Amino acid sequence: MVCRGVAGPAGLAHGARTGRLWGLRTVLGLRMPLGLCTVVGPSSDVNRATARAAAYCHSTYATARERDVTPNSDEIVITGLGAVTPVGMDAPSTWDALCAGRSGITTIDAFDPAGLPTRIAGQVRGFDPLRAMSPKQVRRSARFSQLAVAAAVECAADAGLLAESDTAEGTGGVDGTDHLAHVDPTRVGVVLNTAVGAMGEIADAARTFDGRGWRGLRSSFVPSVIPNMAACQVAIRLGAHGPVTAGAFACASGNAALIDAVGLIRTGAADVVIAGGTDASIVPLMFGGLSMMGALSTRNDDPAAASRPFDADRDGFVYGEGAVTFAVESLAHARRRGARVYARYLGGALTCDAFHVTAPDPNAAYAAAAIRRALDDAHLAPSDVDYICAHGTSTKANDRSETKAIHAALGPAARSVAISSPKSMTGHLIGAAGALSVLVACLAIRDGVVPPTINLTTPDPECDLDYVPGTSRAMTVDSALVNAFGFGGQFAHAERARCRERRGIAPQAAAAIAGHGYSEHGSGGVYRAIVCRAGFLCRASALPRGRDIIRATRPVRGDRHVARDRALGSVARL
Repeated sequence: MVCRGVAGPAGLAHGARTGRLWGLRTVLGLRMPLGLCTVVGPSSDVNRATARAAAYCHSTYATARERDVTPNSDEIVITGLGAVTPVGMDAPSTWDALCAGRSGITTIDAFDPAGLPTRIAGQVRGFDPLRAMSPKQVRRSARFSQLAVAAAVECAADAGLLAESDTAEGTGGVDGTDHLAHVDPTRVGVVLNTAVGAMGEIADAARTFDGRGWRGLRSSFVPSVIPNMAACQVAIRLGAHGPVTAGAFACASGNAALIDAVGLIRTGAADVVIAGGTDASIVPLMFGGLSMMGALSTRNDDPAAASRPFDADRDGFVYGEGAVTFAVESLAHARRRGARVYARYLGGALTCDAFHVTAPDPNAAYAAAAIRRALDDAHLAPSDVDYICAHGTSTKANDRSETKAIHAALGPAARSVAISSPKSMTGHLIGAAGALSVLVACLAIRDGVVPPTINLTTPDPECDLDYVPGTSRAMTVDSALVNAFGFGGQFAHAERARCRERRGIAPQAAAAIAGHGYSEHGSGGVYRAIVCRAGFLCRASALPRGRDIIRATRPVRGDRHVARDRALGSVARL
């Protein structure tokens, strides 16, 4: 909040206390969907309007001083999940399909792919945006926003943030009223990232413009396609008036959203954040561009077998679409409202190759550094990791580079870690890919099941780790690492963990996140990883409330910073 000039004593005083002048969205007769307002000028009309807005805010929401909003050092937890993917219309059906090894990759019917080298994709089929949005909102929004809103509504409901009446199809956000329950809407934020966004809608508008001129364009065209609109649509639908942000981290966008959400919680900017990633660009322009790069699989005759991470016969990744979201908040806040906890965030890190926009560092040094920094931030040893939800795109360079990074970061412990790639079933969800991996890590910990890497029949000799081929594996997952890589050289890694049950107190989940820059397809892309581990003990006498969760002290064996230099031969071209 920035105030300049004279905005009336009441408004200015309240703005100084709270950092908010919520009523300013109507001070100038405008609908300003931004939380940053600059007031200039001594107009008495503005003074009076601002004073009225400040009085309303002061009477409706507590001031920062009254709230004692300070940086939050409490543990951060994930309390809700939502998803719309090629294998499921919600998080439970997505998880069931992944555990069953069911592929959602089919021949494209979103457009006529004839003439293109690649005619397959991970499409979201049967999606009805009216289940979460009004007809008017649907007409004025792009598909990547529609998927995001549906996933966010599910996530908010799963986290217990919505009133029961607001879970009905097509309700909420239409009349401008708040629909969040049991939380202060001014303290609920949204971080919804995308990598590509509305490429299809932009391409359609360009054709319209060429044929009919500017008068043929819809008045909603511009606001529907800008990258932050998915986040804004989610905020409108939920009535979330806290910080709303959107970023682009290529294929690490989903994991980046989690790291950013944690920052908002820890700085005291929000109590709850709906975070995740979304993308929906199964359109000719995208497929033409990726085909020119040689990045896509051309296994058109057998779509279900086309995505083959770590397999010697892989020939590129399969493009997909979808949206995945998760609710992030402090453990203390979750306890106060009686929320269920999926996982706990322990730490994070982000690095960049700074090498090439599409080619990876041959040594995978900074991808490995991201993993190590994530583990360091989480105070975990390489041997603590039980499961890695891999980026695993099914491209030659990426899969080999990721394997090399895991070897370098974990050392001998890499041989004992279960690793799998959901992209073998969903295809690459681009901006939502990392967020899907976060979901997989949370549910693998909860259910004690690791989904498989399907289509892995002939392992690449350079990809020599345990990739859980073929079928899911029942196992105890105390720690789960999540990798996400993208164009530009950015890497992200994260880890989650499960609590062991003690003294009759129900186990809770713990999670740690680490980030690092890495490349997509073995290119200078974005890498992110998430680490999770059960390093918590539950006891009944630690707090006045009668229970607490504390970190168990574990010896660190060996030097977790030691990385083995492994020489690569020539870097495979896409």
